[in-house]
Amino acid sequence: MVLERAWLPDSELEVMQRLNEEPFTNGYVIPLFRSKGYNGVEYIHGRDEYGRDIYFYDMDRFGNRRDMAAQVKVGDIAGTPAVQEVIDQAKAAFTNPYNDIVTNQERRICEMYVITSGSIPPNARTQIINGLRSFGAIHFLDGPKVLEETNKVHFEILEYSIWEERMRQLRLDSLLSEVDFKKHVNESLELLLNDLGESPLQALSELPKVLLAHPKMRELLQTLEAREKDCILHWYSVLIMIKAYHTYGRENRFGLE
Repeated sequence: MVLERAWLPDSELEVMQRLNEEPFTNGYVIPLFRSKGYNGVEYIHGRDEYGRDIYFYDMDRFGNRRDMAAQVKVGDIAGTPAVQEVIDQAKAAFTNPYNDIVTNQERRICEMYVITSGSIPPNARTQIINGLRSFGAIHFLDGPKVLEETNKVHFEILEYSIWEERMRQLRLDSLLSEVDFKKHVNESLELLLNDLGESPLQALSELPKVLLAHPKMRELLQTLEAREKDCILHWYSVLIMIKAYHTYGRENRFGLE
């Protein structure tokens, strides 16, 4: 017996592709960009007439801010009208400045993401790149790529929950309440973020070495194999940065309470 198509379960991609632009943006695109560590991710659709649906920025290795935007569509970007609409909106996005609501400064984007829940055929990508060659960098995320990257984030959440239990078994959670350990972490974070001029994401990559410099941490991890130790240090560093970030938001400093 052959099942009729109507009786077959919808794929996750098909479910996503039935969404309108706003739920697609809020449910997939914005969480994805935030999970990748971009700063200031803001959905401004309806408040910007220059083809910018999302604002966000990144910092380069010298501490310079790189402003970016995303143009979000649903369905396939194919055919002359759809391609030309993307080009026209992207030109407006690159050409017209916007006012950053945090710094109240005028900014201009240097990169643009074209994102859709559908597909972007190779010839459409080529036409868009050629049409915007003199404006700035263009990147593409189609529906399958958005879903692939979203599922990576979901897997990381699952992986963290597994290692969280292991951290409790090793009594690492109790370290976060010890004055000497918090002092060690806070002094190290201050050095990394202020004296060395690193961003929180850059500091995250240095934290495992900072943690191992504390004698209590070395004692708790001394029986672990190298791979397990690396995983524990990575996820413990993530946990610390999350807690330190919230402290920063309340007290205008970056550190553990």
